[in-house]
Amino acid sequence: MMNNFPNKLLIIVCALILNSCSSSDDTIVSMPLETVINDKPIEQNILQLINAYRLEKGFSKLNQLSIIKIQTQEHTNYMVDKNILSHDYFYKRKEFLTNNAEAISVGENVAYGYSSAQSVVNAWLKSDEHKKNIEGDFNCFNVSAEINSEGKWYFTNIFIKK
Repeated sequence: MMNNFPNKLLIIVCALILNSCSSSDDTIVSMPLETVINDKPIEQNILQLINAYRLEKGFSKLNQLSIIKIQTQEHTNYMVDKNILSHDYFYKRKEFLTNNAEAISVGENVAYGYSSAQSVVNAWLKSDEHKKNIEGDFNCFNVSAEINSEGKWYFTNIFIKK
């Protein structure tokens, strides 16, 4: 089993920074652009499954973009902290990616409670709105998955077109 200590340490440090810099619930402080967040196996599998699906359906493969990961990680941590599934503050993630990743369009899928990459991707594909993002006119994406203290997974998947 892989040692997740570096990932957990990074998350704790980021959480401390976010909590110490935040003056209210409406203030979302972004991680520095140079932040490196390592992918978990479940995240790598989700990205692979989405690209395999896109290629099978005749769509182009999406490129993984680390600046998107900053936003997916922040939102997934927010959902875990609040114990909710939400698109809260999507407009801020979209604005960040427009300003910092030259995004001209942005889409987002969220989920919780699924225990495998295949199950969360299957659920998104069964939902018309989520499927639109997976099949959308995007060229970059990334995903974050975090597990809460009760063992429930939360997911944020963001797509952009540059």
